[in-house]
Amino acid sequence: MSNYFIRLHILITFLFTGIILSSCKEPVPPEYTGIENIVVDEINSETAKLTGEVILMSEEKVSWNIRDVDIDVFQDEKNVGNLKIADNSKIEFGKNTVPVILIINLKEVGKLNSLLSLLVSKSITVNLRGNIKVGKFVYNKVLPVNETIEFQLEK
Repeated sequence: MSNYFIRLHILITFLFTGIILSSCKEPVPPEYTGIENIVVDEINSETAKLTGEVILMSEEKVSWNIRDVDIDVFQDEKNVGNLKIADNSKIEFGKNTVPVILIINLKEVGKLNSLLSLLVSKSITVNLRGNIKVGKFVYNKVLPVNETIEFQLEK
């Protein structure tokens, strides 16, 4: 094989590789849009267990995996609980609902709000702060969560 064909082969390889790499764009991660359908499952003197659905919107045709959920529940700047994902979920194109479980330590809430005000209002307002880590192949993205929610204590 002559040097001309070897150089042509190398040139075509570099051009093909360059075209492929330049056509790759950064994936668009899903967007956190809120939490809804919060229902009290269990309530006792120490804790309240709530279920709800985190809403994520995806503009990508390829699915995303939820890698980690690290969301704490705050009231008056004090950590009173945490949010956990109910099961492993994939985020598909469009609107996605991911089931979550919120565990609230009512003893901490009781210290922050008087017991009388809890009995009168029968509702609690909390802040959710943390991150949802999503990934696709080797690409990972952290979605920040900072939201205030109010829920009723009645089961």
